[in-house]
Amino acid sequence: MTSPPRSRKPRSDGLANRERLLAAAREVFAERGLEATLDDVARHAGLGVGTAYRHFPNKQALAHGLFDDRFAEFIAIADASLGEPDAGAAFAAVITYLVRDLHEVKAMRDLLLGPGPSDPPPPNDELKRVLDAVLLRAQQAGAVRTDISGSDLPGILDMLGAVSERRPDDWERFLDIVLDGLRAR
Repeated sequence: MTSPPRSRKPRSDGLANRERLLAAAREVFAERGLEATLDDVARHAGLGVGTAYRHFPNKQALAHGLFDDRFAEFIAIADASLGEPDAGAAFAAVITYLVRDLHEVKAMRDLLLGPGPSDPPPPNDELKRVLDAVLLRAQQAGAVRTDISGSDLPGILDMLGAVSERRPDDWERFLDIVLDGLRAR
């Protein structure tokens, strides 16, 4: 009689290596976007290329792993902002956090705002849900214009992402201008 196959827990060193690769990917992709290679990321993490390929079969899988981790973090932050007493400040903080992340990690911006033909689209339903909730709450508090809809936010984020790409030293100033334009008068 054979025993049923046991599912193995990931080893702690394997989890640590995965985290090192993701941290290195954030830094390398922030500098070079999706032009960076998996080998570049492995070297930056101080790991062998074989270790990188055990965790991520290719650069796109690594970029998606980074995106998934950062996206989950953003969703958690945005959900937590729904409990903040100042809905207008919470809205501005959520938009600022997302734009800062898009600015810092070119690969995130590439994946979020411009998926290529072979890239699966990002989980827009979850992003839409949380941004709609944050926006609606800010509008109900009288902090954000009511003529803005959740469907406007991706375009606004796309615009700010483009500014951060073309004018990396000015993106915060443009973000302030946009947030000021979104405030209720």
